[in-house]
Amino acid sequence: MSGQELLSTYELSLEDFQQEFDPKIFIQKLTSPLFSLATDDKKNDDAKDFDPRPYQQLFENAIDQLHVLRQQVDEDIRGLIANTKMAENDHKAQLKELNSKFHMILHKFQHLDQRISKVSHTAVRTGQQLESVDQNRRKTNDGKRTIRQFLEFNTGKKDKIDPIFRGESSDNQLAKAARQIQKLKKIADEIQSDKTSKATALIHETAKSIEKKLLKRFMAEMDANNLKRMKDLAKTLWCFEKKQVVVDYVRRVVETVPEPETEMKGLSAIPPSVFRDKSKQFYALIIKRCKEWFRVIGRVFPNPIYVTVQVLKKLFNDRIKLFISLAVERSDGIGDYLQVLEMAHTQTVRAAKEIESHKNNLALSLAEAQSSARGLGIHVDKSSMRLAGRGNPSMSSTAESNAN
Repeated sequence: MSGQELLSTYELSLEDFQQEFDPKIFIQKLTSPLFSLATDDKKNDDAKDFDPRPYQQLFENAIDQLHVLRQQVDEDIRGLIANTKMAENDHKAQLKELNSKFHMILHKFQHLDQRISKVSHTAVRTGQQLESVDQNRRKTNDGKRTIRQFLEFNTGKKDKIDPIFRGESSDNQLAKAARQIQKLKKIADEIQSDKTSKATALIHETAKSIEKKLLKRFMAEMDANNLKRMKDLAKTLWCFEKKQVVVDYVRRVVETVPEPETEMKGLSAIPPSVFRDKSKQFYALIIKRCKEWFRVIGRVFPNPIYVTVQVLKKLFNDRIKLFISLAVERSDGIGDYLQVLEMAHTQTVRAAKEIESHKNNLALSLAEAQSSARGLGIHVDKSSMRLAGRGNPSMSSTAESNAN
């Protein structure tokens, strides 16, 4: 095969340049047929001097093919560029259209949100107006009922008054009657007229009757140790001015401490050694009782500080003072007198400090008491509570005034 025939059969393609390109390998691959032909000529003893024309023709033919491939590649690139620009234009058009639709949807949502906000504001205003109307309606109905009840009381006849104020009722109905009778008492006290004297007298009489019923139930629940019902009843009884529930409760709890005359019974003379033992027993019982009382008071009464003040006052006046007085009176001689007096002072101070250490039993329920007291317009301040004093375990005057 001649060199011309080899050149005519060899063609370059893009595949020759798609892999990693090495010029040496490419030239070797391009010229290898000519080297094969030269080797065959030497074997046939037809070898002549080196002829460069076949290589020239080979490279010229390769260059021509490379130009053709380049034109083909350029054409493909131009086609791809054109297609890319068309795709890019289409993409931009789609983005513009989507952006326009997005803004339109956003505008619609904003408009919808404004409408929803407007409707919600309207609904809130409507609800407030309805609530105001309902409150006014309830106030009007309450006013009408109060006027009607006052006129019924002004007849002076018990059988004419509202049944809620007569007979035995449930705790809830009795609580409603207590609140309503307080309103009527305020009206009667403000009017103070001869024309309403019957109403005033009957209202006060009915208020006392309701309070007695509530007190009776409170004491029954106290005997049963039902703190929940005691709390409900105490909250209702607290609206009565004289706080009779506190008076009765204080009297009942202090009665659980034996009277000093009983402790000293049969002792015509009390030497210091006997008084020491008696006073230890006496104050130990008082401390124990105070611990129990504080726990109940804190869970039952709307203002536990006020109730505690009254309990400690009565305890000191009715028990401790009398206990010390009897012991001093029955002392034999000035020496025993002074020793008993000193022991009494020491034991009283020690008991006062011990009682103060148990005030946490009262404070544990103070938060709950404050919650109940707020509904009655009462201020309960834990920081103002002091349960200890020298010789007189009572509250400070500030705490007492706040409680009242």
